[in-house]
Amino acid sequence: MIIQNIEFLILVPVLLYPILVAYRKEGYGRKISVNRTMIALILILAAASPAITQTVESQTEQKLNILWDNTTSIKAVEKPQIQVSGTEKTFISGNNSKIFNQASQSIETQSENLLITDGQTEETPEQLINKADRMNTSVSIYRLEDKKESSVWIEGPSTTVPGANNEFTVKTSLTKETAQPVAVRLDGEEVFSGRINESYSFEKEFDSEGQHTLKASLNSTDIFQNNNEYFKTVSVREKPEILVLGESGGLEDSLEQFYTVETSQTVPEDLSQYYTVILKKPLESPKIKSYLSEGNGLMYTGTLNQTVPDYLPVRKSESSEKDSGAKVVIVIDASEGTGGECIEGTEDFCIERSTTGGSAKESIEIAYGLVDSLNENNRVGVTAYNRDSYLVSETQSLAYNRDSIKKSISRITPEGPSFHDKGLEGGNQLVDSNDTVVMLTDGKIGDYERNRNVPSKLRTRANSMDAKLITVGMGENPNQLLLEGIAEDTGGYYLENDEAGRLEFSFGAGGGETEYTPIAVTDPTHFITEGLELEGSTTGFDEVDVKKAGRSLVSGSNAKEALSTWRYGLGRVAAFSADDENLGRIKVSDPDLVSKTVSWTVGNPQRKKKDWKNVEDAERPEKPVAEASYQLQGLTQESENLYTADLMPRSLGFHEWQGEMYAYNYNTEKKRLGQDMDKLSAVAQETGGKIYSSENIGKLSEDLDEISRQVKEKISLSPYLVSLALILFLAEVGYRKRKGRL
Repeated sequence: MIIQNIEFLILVPVLLYPILVAYRKEGYGRKISVNRTMIALILILAAASPAITQTVESQTEQKLNILWDNTTSIKAVEKPQIQVSGTEKTFISGNNSKIFNQASQSIETQSENLLITDGQTEETPEQLINKADRMNTSVSIYRLEDKKESSVWIEGPSTTVPGANNEFTVKTSLTKETAQPVAVRLDGEEVFSGRINESYSFEKEFDSEGQHTLKASLNSTDIFQNNNEYFKTVSVREKPEILVLGESGGLEDSLEQFYTVETSQTVPEDLSQYYTVILKKPLESPKIKSYLSEGNGLMYTGTLNQTVPDYLPVRKSESSEKDSGAKVVIVIDASEGTGGECIEGTEDFCIERSTTGGSAKESIEIAYGLVDSLNENNRVGVTAYNRDSYLVSETQSLAYNRDSIKKSISRITPEGPSFHDKGLEGGNQLVDSNDTVVMLTDGKIGDYERNRNVPSKLRTRANSMDAKLITVGMGENPNQLLLEGIAEDTGGYYLENDEAGRLEFSFGAGGGETEYTPIAVTDPTHFITEGLELEGSTTGFDEVDVKKAGRSLVSGSNAKEALSTWRYGLGRVAAFSADDENLGRIKVSDPDLVSKTVSWTVGNPQRKKKDWKNVEDAERPEKPVAEASYQLQGLTQESENLYTADLMPRSLGFHEWQGEMYAYNYNTEKKRLGQDMDKLSAVAQETGGKIYSSENIGKLSEDLDEISRQVKEKISLSPYLVSLALILFLAEVGYRKRKGRL
């Protein structure tokens, strides 16, 4: 049963006095008083608008939502003639490659969705599949006919060092042929000529510093002529010098190909020549602090069980109990805008929303998943907010309260405005300095909230927090800029809703201890971890916590830190707090994590040169950017020792600026061609859709005919209660007439 106007129930206590009066009467007077009290009670209940819901079968004619892709790459396939009536719209156009993201915003509930696209995108289809699942709708795919089209491009390093072995890969995308003749030239000399089926790789070692050019071309007559050639430049630069402080080991060997590595047991008098220092033991050295303050780098790999230098982003854990677990407070945005689809009114002024769907439902599911996955030694509290914050569940150990916390979460109902500052305030009241707040919200700010200065109040609240804040952007198009900003102000980070599984590694998930503990990225927004999927496991976790200004990038499934970073003055500092001093297991299972960490601490490999200039290769429609450490004609100063300008080449190919060679290539939309049916078939299969083509598109009309649907119908009980009150009143009139007391 649903009570829609619950405020009327406050009148029930008023009836206590009439009940007491009726009790003191006898005979006829008592009967009349009791009957009138019953009538009053029933009318109060009727005013409260009680209702029940029931599921009924309804026969409804299905609508068809036809979604057209109009991006550049779609020209490589034949445009079909769809002889089916439906609502047609273009969901993506131009050079946009986020096909599944855009399609997820265009599909409609209570409709069949027909997606006409080539599916050429770097995205995975999970976002579209998950959205269709939440909306209880299906997405069907139209199989397209390919035109004759081919493209070529080159992948490989843009910068390298003398003596390093570099691998370059020439790739082709062909819609008709299985192989295509391709010619590859290095510095104008042909190094390969032959047919390529998808890709061809070769290795090249450069002996000295300088610039080199690579060009791949294929001979094909098709739609796009400018994607039959690709240009690439390679800059060979002096190896940056790095210093290793500690015993020699396997770590240095893995770095020597790209860096000039020196090893020392003591800190030299002058560190200025080194781009970064790899420190294998804890040293409290004024020289290191001064070196970092000047903008240099440091990567720490030593043990932290005894001493933790204060220039590292971690400190000794304040927990005296090894398995005490984490304290986590989940803050859920339960404002009206997080509810389901608006069923009465408009999105700007919605009178009533559906009780199903919406980002609030997603938030509850993520909160459920987090509570389910955490070890029982963790403590979890939950708050929700709209106009104000309110307590959903006190902070309790999961050992005995897991189910009761989930039950409390399930009662959250969206209503009211989005006062995000109130939500953060409520969550912050339940935590201490070493705890974590997880905020599930879309972060959107409407005019009502903006007029009440909610964004400013929210940032102020975040700046004053001692605990770490992790924000998870919910729903479509969350306010990522705001949510990232307030999280980073606390030393936390921002996650997309489909990345929420990383939260488990932030606090420890799963069962008992094992010899080796899996590691995973917890903050995917950092240069080091962007695009990384870790596969390894390790041992040797130190008992440390990340400082407020630090960033936790990688953690073990035991919730212990593995890699964290921060800025010490102008310097970049990264600290590994797991594995041995040579990162023996991590550099084997996840070598990119080690190499990208070193690269981040090194920074700009030309920064120790007095004068430098550079132009990176670019692809249309982006403009090449010229950079220099000193003033040159046409450049604008961006910061100290950095001058930049956008270049405007008139043609594709190799170009020169101030003696620096760079390449300008065709639009990336023209690289991968044809229809990617692997991804698109997965969409149809996972959402309950079908694959149509020119041969069976006529069957679509049959599939749309009279589909039976389960719908919920709300039945108000107020008319029945009013009728009951009327019957009691008429019964009283008849009784009084019979007694002769009218």
